[in-house]
Amino acid sequence: ERTPPVWRSSLSESTPMLTLGLTDNHDASAALVEDGKLLAACGQERIDRIKNSGAFPWAAMDAVLDSAGKRYRDVDQVIIGSAFTPSYLLRRFRGIHQRQKASRGQFSFLLNSYIIYQVMLRKFRAQGIETGLCQRFLEKEIRKRGLNPKRVLLLDHHEAHAQSAYRSQPKDKLMVLTVDAMGDGLSTTVWSTENGTMKRVFAQSGFAAINTYYSRITEYLGFTANRHEGKITGLAAYTPAPEALKNHFESQLSFDSPGFSTQNYFERQRKDDAFFRVLEDYSKEEIASALQSVLEKTICQMVQFWVDRTGIYDVAVAGGVFANVKLNQRISQMESVSSLWVYPNMGDGGLAAGAAMVTGEVIPQRMPSAYLGPSYPDRDLAKALHLAGLPRKKPQNIEAVIAGALAKGKVVAHFDGAMEWGPRALGNRSLLVRPDDPSINKWLNQRLKRTEFMPFAPI
Repeated sequence: ERTPPVWRSSLSESTPMLTLGLTDNHDASAALVEDGKLLAACGQERIDRIKNSGAFPWAAMDAVLDSAGKRYRDVDQVIIGSAFTPSYLLRRFRGIHQRQKASRGQFSFLLNSYIIYQVMLRKFRAQGIETGLCQRFLEKEIRKRGLNPKRVLLLDHHEAHAQSAYRSQPKDKLMVLTVDAMGDGLSTTVWSTENGTMKRVFAQSGFAAINTYYSRITEYLGFTANRHEGKITGLAAYTPAPEALKNHFESQLSFDSPGFSTQNYFERQRKDDAFFRVLEDYSKEEIASALQSVLEKTICQMVQFWVDRTGIYDVAVAGGVFANVKLNQRISQMESVSSLWVYPNMGDGGLAAGAAMVTGEVIPQRMPSAYLGPSYPDRDLAKALHLAGLPRKKPQNIEAVIAGALAKGKVVAHFDGAMEWGPRALGNRSLLVRPDDPSINKWLNQRLKRTEFMPFAPI
């Protein structure tokens, strides 16, 4: 059945509105929709310069409103792309929440307790209590900045993911798959779409083994979970995965139709338990390769199952797992998949846009571009350079100047137009280098504190 926003007022759905969508967990963000069009979207981290920022997205809200030439008083409705993730207490004490996440890690009993709590809320249909507390708290937060929207809505986490993928591409008949660690007590959902409507045909709880599958190995290998998973993907390319190790990972994660195998989160995992002791006999490269191989195999099996079950061969995906580019490549190469659409801001940062698009009645259509963030006029650029004490000039033929600088071996920081929406640089906020310098990886990586197996990717 279709899952509407969890908390809504009786205001007429047909009233034209300026809709502000928000994400207020890690990777906080804001998006703005008016007259069925996504006007602007921006991540909080792009403004406060804190990676995966979990601050309430005031700065992102400022950015999208400025980009659209709107003011806070113009906003008619606010929708948050998660109902009870984070829970009321974590939203109420946001600073403590962020510090605990940074210090406790993926093996903390608190993480397991949180997973169990959210899953149990859904199991016993008690999420309305949490959602109501969150809604009242967020209404107060939002009105601190002078907003007085006609209503504040909360949308289910995975529906916001699914709507972002569905409404950003033109196909009507589509199979939408969402997979992430956990949001609102779920780790994965499957949807079928037709005639402008979405129907959820499957949902699996946060007890799915996919929940902490990649993040715990990321931390085990000495990296930061929920931030450095891409480094594991890069490391996986350095050696074939040993069969014994792949079998070992399959004992934890496998496709168990119609969803993933499950894990007992009542039992705490430790870095020195039996599962992880097996990994001591393998290199980091072998561990990463086996981890990645099993992820690809398991997700592709799930895609195949639901393509067969629904008879829909065009697939759209969203959710943090689909930040994994090698996984996406494997899905796109499946013979049974006619087309694959990966929403450009596939992680939780994209929830704001998904929530705003469904509530703002954006019809499914091809995205004109992913340049949805703030842009800056020349006077702002001049002011920034002046405050930094840097010289400035505006050449008539800037392309020729850039080409000349590249020919001399210089690195060009290219800043032009609106900022990209999502984790990928797409030319407007990018570094350009000449392509015939074989030493570029070494010295650019050193300068930017990157590693050879996860190098900085310039244009």
